[in-house]
Amino acid sequence: MGESVVVPKGVKLIRLLYLGSGLVLAIWAMVLTWQVRHDGDLLLKRQSRLLAQTLTSFAAHDAIRYLQPQNLAALQQLVDTLAEDVNLRDATLYDAEGRQLVSSAQAVPLDKLLALAPGETQTPPLGRGRTPFVQELRSDKGDLLGFLRITVEERKMLAAHTEYQQSLFERWRQLLLMMLAAGILLCKGIPRRRWHKVQRHKAHAEEQAEDQTAA
Repeated sequence: MGESVVVPKGVKLIRLLYLGSGLVLAIWAMVLTWQVRHDGDLLLKRQSRLLAQTLTSFAAHDAIRYLQPQNLAALQQLVDTLAEDVNLRDATLYDAEGRQLVSSAQAVPLDKLLALAPGETQTPPLGRGRTPFVQELRSDKGDLLGFLRITVEERKMLAAHTEYQQSLFERWRQLLLMMLAAGILLCKGIPRRRWHKVQRHKAHAEEQAEDQTAA
């Protein structure tokens, strides 16, 4: 039977240092991944809101034309056309005093989208995942003509990007786990093989020295 080889403390210490370094790198990679994902979510939300604001601004130009003079039929057609967009929930036009002029079908009142009631702190159910945008409508002279409000389906706008992002980070997480597992296996095997090799060379040298002495 072969004699068991005792691994010195130095080799054990090196192995622990390898494992510790691997764990620190894994934790750092996880934190970095979370930070990148968080920043990506914020960027997507900013992009969706910028797109919604741009859409509201363009629609406001058409609304101003139909408000001078007031053409309710054209305004109704405008809000109905806006509401056909899959990323919009509804559209509503108000006059300069805030009175509703026209609205698309199934338009949601503003108090059903935002927590406007006294003491209300949570977003109403119909407002979750939806964001209203309001654009002032002014004439060339700067006179206030009214307001255009559109409700953006922010959750739908972000759904495709969010799904892709989650798939990407899931693959990244699996890659990190595989790298960590490979590092642990290497840390357990390489120092031991090196020590066995050193022991074999040492034993071989001792045998050669004994043979020379005996001769």
